[in-house]
Amino acid sequence: MPIFTRYNVDVDATVNVGIDVKIDEFLEELTDPEIEKVIEWLSDNGHIKSTDLFSTYSLVDEEYMSMIDKLNDPLIGSRLSLEDLEKIKRIVNKL
Repeated sequence: MPIFTRYNVDVDATVNVGIDVKIDEFLEELTDPEIEKVIEWLSDNGHIKSTDLFSTYSLVDEEYMSMIDKLNDPLIGSRLSLEDLEKIKRIVNKL
């Protein structure tokens, strides 16, 4: 994580000090792997969808991604019939 300096003194994570850091200032200091973790956290916590990250997709791609997002619901199996699950399995086996 970024290290911020206030009053020419490094703020050590082991010291519990309250400082006001602007969001832009914080994000600008992140490394690429840290930015990826922020994006992953935002996605995992429902703040953004994976389809929000890719605006270069066609409408067909966006519709596909929307359907895949719905299928990622962990409770989907209990809401689909066996016939529906078999259809999904046949589609997946084609890939």
